[in-house]
Amino acid sequence: MRRNMALIRRILLFIEGSEDSKIFTSDIAKAIHEHPPREVAHHWRLAWDAEFIAITTEADEAGFNRQAARLTMKGHDFLSIVRNSDAWNTVRTLIKKKTGDYEVPVDVLIPLMKNAQGISVSAFADFLVKQS
Repeated sequence: MRRNMALIRRILLFIEGSEDSKIFTSDIAKAIHEHPPREVAHHWRLAWDAEFIAITTEADEAGFNRQAARLTMKGHDFLSIVRNSDAWNTVRTLIKKKTGDYEVPVDVLIPLMKNAQGISVSAFADFLVKQS
């Protein structure tokens, strides 16, 4: 199965937007119904591999053990960069145009997203210095 960063982004946004402290795989699969549950579960695991989410095994209301997730600090940081839909779509279009595919490694995606949003590390550092 191919990685789909847009699906990982949707999963993270769903977890962040939920009022529940624990989100189960089945909750996400129901909410993101245009993707097969196996694909959602696979990308849930990829988000875990990337340390964007922490997963625990919890008993649901019926007493069955299921996997529950919460965002990690790394997941929140990633979302702060990819949340802007306009920048996300611009970068995905650029990636598709240059590579013929939408998928690039996260360490390539993040600088592109920052650039699309006008985020510069040196400009941010200058801002912080001026605030102190």
